[in-house]
Amino acid sequence: MNGKNRKILWQIVPMIVILFTAAILVTWQITYNYTKNEMNEKYSQMLSQVTAENDISRVMYNVDSILRSKYIGEIDSQKLADSTIQGYVYGLGDKYAYYMNAEEFAEYMLETSDGVKTGIGVTVVYDNSAGGMYVTSVYKDTPASKGGIVPGEVITRVNGKLVTEIGYNLAVEEIGNGEEGSSVELTVMSESGTERAVTLKREIIKLETVTWRMLNSDTGLITISEFTLNTPEEFKNAIQDLTVNGAQRFIFDVRNNPGGNLEGISETLDFLLPEGNIIIINEKSGTQRTIVSDTAEFSAPMAVLVNGNTASAAELFTAALRDYDKAEIVGETTYGKGSMQEIVNLPGGGAASVSVSTYLPPCGVSYDGEGIDPDYPVSLPEETLQNYHKMTDEQDLQLQKAIEIVAAMEVNTYQ
Repeated sequence: MNGKNRKILWQIVPMIVILFTAAILVTWQITYNYTKNEMNEKYSQMLSQVTAENDISRVMYNVDSILRSKYIGEIDSQKLADSTIQGYVYGLGDKYAYYMNAEEFAEYMLETSDGVKTGIGVTVVYDNSAGGMYVTSVYKDTPASKGGIVPGEVITRVNGKLVTEIGYNLAVEEIGNGEEGSSVELTVMSESGTERAVTLKREIIKLETVTWRMLNSDTGLITISEFTLNTPEEFKNAIQDLTVNGAQRFIFDVRNNPGGNLEGISETLDFLLPEGNIIIINEKSGTQRTIVSDTAEFSAPMAVLVNGNTASAAELFTAALRDYDKAEIVGETTYGKGSMQEIVNLPGGGAASVSVSTYLPPCGVSYDGEGIDPDYPVSLPEETLQNYHKMTDEQDLQLQKAIEIVAAMEVNTYQ
């Protein structure tokens, strides 16, 4: 290589180095700017979230400071805290959310933890025309049943106080609030109008969610009041007992059933359904999980009774039997609740129930906000509705339609 070429080469090399370095700097600058913008965007999002959260805290702090400086009376800090939390829960805009203070939550846990509570073993509804609490059902082997109280009678006084004067809620509390073994005095009026005094000792009552009876020689009726951890076992016992007594056709009554426990409804449906989906749950995180049934199933002619108060887990029960073509639906369009709530512990001993997920029936189509339309729409007359707790089987047009439907089904096709 001659001197001239060597000189040109040395001039080119620095230029290449400069260009290469410039390219690196440009690339670095582009990467830096992109990363910087991305970080700024994420930081801004985080900052706005923190600012919003701080705004709530700041507003509440300022409100507290201002009102404390002005208010002349004594402030009950616990009552103030409960009211504030209650307002926050309400402000979520969740129609199913509610708050329980420490005392209410403790009572809630006592009543729901194992399905038992202290009482006398009756279910009642307020009947102003009858002058008290109308007894709709009496649990077996309870103080009420041992004391001779039967459905159709009316409790007019509790511990000497007229039910019509103290009101339904206080009357119920007066009966149920008391330790095991403590006494409650009742005045009970028979259907003929004769009153008698009954003194009962409170016992620990296991709450039954399933009742059953034969409607005719081959048709059994199973009524489910709600779905709890005890429901699957009670439901299976009902099927077994009715079958032993000759039942080959079944009607499930979930009218006025508000729903209940996820495990309770899942196990109940697992007993009835073939292998496949029971429920599809959509979590807040965006994940989806599915609860499935095993291969075992119960087969028989079946119908489900529903109305506008059939909600949540009771709607899932209805939809699942419909989706698998296991039962005909009779009655009125259901409530339309396709979300699940969770009890969340809060500081101070209270708790809040908030919606944490939505769910779908086996077919994957939501009924939230719309309800489930029956296969056979049947409404009850207004007069019957006003005396629903006194309704006879003959007056129950929805039940009569369900009996007609299952009677037309061939039993052999289900065996």
